[in-house]
Amino acid sequence: MAFSAVHLGSSILLLAAAGSPIGAQQDSAAGRDRPVRITQTLPQSLLARPARLRARDVPLESALTLLDRSSGVSIVFSPSFLPESRRVSCACDAATVGEALERLLAGTQLRYKEIDGQIMIHRDRRAPDEPDPAPLSVPTGNILNVSADPNQPAPILALSRLVDAVQQAVVSGSVTDDHARPILGATVPLVGTAARTSTDAAGRFRLEVPRDPTVALRVTAIGYRPLTESVRVADGAIHLVLLEAAVNLDEIVVTGNPGDVQMRAVGNAVGRINAAELVATGPVGEVGQLLKGRAAGVLVRSGIGSLGTPPKINIRGSSSLTLNDKPLIYVDGVRVDNSFGNLQNWGGGGRLNDFNPDDIESIEIIKGPAASTLYGTEASSGVIQVITKRGSRGAPELNVQVKQGTMWMRDPEGRYPSVFFRDPAGAIQSLSPLSVSKAEGFNPYRTGWQQAYDLTVSGGTESTRYYISGEYGNNDGAERNNAEVRYGARATVAATLNPRVQLDGNLGYVRVETDTPTEGSFGGTQYALSTFTPSTLNAPTRG
Repeated sequence: MAFSAVHLGSSILLLAAAGSPIGAQQDSAAGRDRPVRITQTLPQSLLARPARLRARDVPLESALTLLDRSSGVSIVFSPSFLPESRRVSCACDAATVGEALERLLAGTQLRYKEIDGQIMIHRDRRAPDEPDPAPLSVPTGNILNVSADPNQPAPILALSRLVDAVQQAVVSGSVTDDHARPILGATVPLVGTAARTSTDAAGRFRLEVPRDPTVALRVTAIGYRPLTESVRVADGAIHLVLLEAAVNLDEIVVTGNPGDVQMRAVGNAVGRINAAELVATGPVGEVGQLLKGRAAGVLVRSGIGSLGTPPKINIRGSSSLTLNDKPLIYVDGVRVDNSFGNLQNWGGGGRLNDFNPDDIESIEIIKGPAASTLYGTEASSGVIQVITKRGSRGAPELNVQVKQGTMWMRDPEGRYPSVFFRDPAGAIQSLSPLSVSKAEGFNPYRTGWQQAYDLTVSGGTESTRYYISGEYGNNDGAERNNAEVRYGARATVAATLNPRVQLDGNLGYVRVETDTPTEGSFGGTQYALSTFTPSTLNAPTRG
């Protein structure tokens, strides 16, 4: 006689018709076939594993998630299938996974099924009034008794009902990189739902999805770019390829002590300004403009307005009434002399504007106690770290910039009010100091021409990178005795000799020649016009 075998998971049911010679023993006395007795030892079912779950008045979704973690059994479900208002409790410390699921899903239209190392929760498509079928489970070492009597119901009915209850499709496939190497541990969720799975050592995955023509899968893995792919459910096994991507590392702060410090370890005491991005998006005349309004706790006040007068910078306020409160300046880890001398220290600034903004990659501002901890008591007013640009791998890149502009004083007549006095006859007279100067053929102010020229060359190979720049500037101020000429050059070279040895070279040269009025020590055009009186009309200095 013929027989049939039905395979479900790891259990096998053998059904034999009456009179089948398979394992049948003929009863000579009664002349009747005895029931076939088949013994098979199967591996332990996931449902028979200990649940180790204790939950009290929690949402059903949370209880299933806790069961997944406590039992170590992967439980896959869609939150949209779960009753939103259902809260459950389960003291299932000594229960099995199957018993815990029975308690959690009792009273709902939800069923569970073990398939390919996972337990999937799905809806039951039977009519609400249809009674539950007898559960079909095969624990370890169970003896299956299949009757050969055709009048006795066979367990194939329960099998068909269980198969009909599954109303979702299964998408399976593999995930590899662009070199066809399998990726272990890649996460494969169904977009828009909580259903997800992960790949095994061979890069394979299996995920239960709705019975839609197409579904969207998003694959993510550390070190690879995320991939969102729309796949056809009917296509069967699919192949997804992830491309490598650089992993974002922690930012590093270069400190005054040997070694590096992670930015998150220093905390909010470090402010960082991306100077290269700011210069690329708009014109920046000097380094002080990069700091103004872009870092918390940093106050930048312009000098007296003449060329060569630096801004005054305070980090978290002034730290002293009488002593120097300028921040320390480091360029690529080398301390720079920030003193400006006594001739033109009216603005109280430093030498920060001597550097070309186009050569700066970023600026780090270290504030408060963090600065003193890293650089000593001299840094009580803060530290400004300037990191210059470096070369990058690639073909040589040449960049030329030409900057032109003007500088003038707005409404000079309105800034110097008229002086009123009585003449010898007792009449009140008025006199404008600027008008008197212009009437004599001398205008103390002008429209100054600004010009600057920058040239950079950068590039490199796998082992050597370079960045070379040069600048020239010739600027005239709004005052006739105010001018500035700048020369500058900078070169950085980095060579990797072997994985353990790397040589870095950095050379910079800046020369600034400034003609400046002497308002800082009094005297000069503005001082003379501001202190003008009729008694000094014919004096050589008029002030």
